[in-house]
Amino acid sequence: MSETIVCKFGGTSLATREKVDHVKRIINDDGKREYIVVSAPGSYKKDHDPVIYPKVTKLLKDLAGMERRLTDAAAQLLDAIAQRYENIYPGSKKTVASDLRNRFTSEIKDHEAYWANLLAAGEYWQGFLLAEDISAQFIDPTKFIKVSGSLRNARVLPVTYDLLLALSKKYPYKQKVIPGFYGATEEGLIGLLNEGGSDRTGSEVAVGVRAKIYENFSDYSVLAADPALVPGAKPIREMTQKELRDLAYSGFKILQQEAILPLQGTPITLHIRSTDAYPEEGTRVVEDRVSDPQKPIIGIAYKPGFCAFSIEESGVNERIGLLHEMLDVFARREIPVEFPPCGIDDISVILEQDQIAAKVSEIKQELADTVIPPNTERRKKDVEFTDNLGIVVMAGKGIARDHHLEALILSTLAENKIEIIAESKGVKRRCLIYVIPQSQGRTAVNALYNQFIEN
Repeated sequence: MSETIVCKFGGTSLATREKVDHVKRIINDDGKREYIVVSAPGSYKKDHDPVIYPKVTKLLKDLAGMERRLTDAAAQLLDAIAQRYENIYPGSKKTVASDLRNRFTSEIKDHEAYWANLLAAGEYWQGFLLAEDISAQFIDPTKFIKVSGSLRNARVLPVTYDLLLALSKKYPYKQKVIPGFYGATEEGLIGLLNEGGSDRTGSEVAVGVRAKIYENFSDYSVLAADPALVPGAKPIREMTQKELRDLAYSGFKILQQEAILPLQGTPITLHIRSTDAYPEEGTRVVEDRVSDPQKPIIGIAYKPGFCAFSIEESGVNERIGLLHEMLDVFARREIPVEFPPCGIDDISVILEQDQIAAKVSEIKQELADTVIPPNTERRKKDVEFTDNLGIVVMAGKGIARDHHLEALILSTLAENKIEIIAESKGVKRRCLIYVIPQSQGRTAVNALYNQFIEN
């Protein structure tokens, strides 16, 4: 493994000329920062100006939804996008505008391919112009990030690592700028990674070039709880990859779960840092760490907006294949399930409620048909639907070794009159998950934070 550092800068970090100048100082502060992965310009707000200027990616999505003709509305939007780059990189507007017009009016027939090609322009021009600005080598991700599957939610192929390793040998010492968020299929079509795609690009590049550190610069520091719920929440200075994944599962505002998957099982240190607070150290995410037995819990995540479908029926625990049949009701609708809490004669399915929209009644009926014997008169009414739930996740390496912890957590929640709808912990007790009424989320998180992190 080399001493190489891969850096990723998010859209807000590169939203204005002043911010780009700050990023340049960060890049030049350490000669080992060899690979720079960038997002499209993000949203920003000028001092004493109530207007929030939107992300370039949002503007491109608006453009992609228009008819492919240069109407006045389309021309205005194209000009606004090109002007964002002109404000950051003076002299670039004409070139950017020409490319955007070509992408917008292209005759690509496949809608996914057209969408991906247009949206990729946001990262492409950020990377290309930043590379010129710092005299670095621009790296076209379509040559090195190979993907397959849906062009709007593509999967990175293993051959990517071989191509990136070859890249590191081709330009061994020169700084390199790589646009995030997209790659290309073997047929040459641009494919977008999912939300947080630039973070994923950074992870893939770090693994491919065998970097020592992947620095992810963002708007946030990693805190032990959401500061919107717990003002003044403490920063986390070191955590494991598994701890980060456990917290990212339920709404931690740092990285998408998928973004850190490539790093798992590698010795690469993920270093999450705040761009604005640099050179503050931030949080190091490592493969393993020494935990404090007095502080088994490292962080508390909370996410609202869940619901549950529940069935109580004698003998459901003895039915072979029943859980598979129930989950298949959701799989056929492409609805992801969080987890299925089970009792002796009852079983529930927890999922995000914005996934089900107006399908509640039909799902209840199908679950009833699946579980309740057909010779009974009881049907849909025996499937209970509970909405507006929240999930609390408590993560920490020390949880698995503290066998008194769960009792203390339950006691803390009971003292604060928090109703527990369901819970899950897994055999390895890597983290503890509690489903509660959404209305009690803030109270629950603050009570748990004060008991296990603040004290």
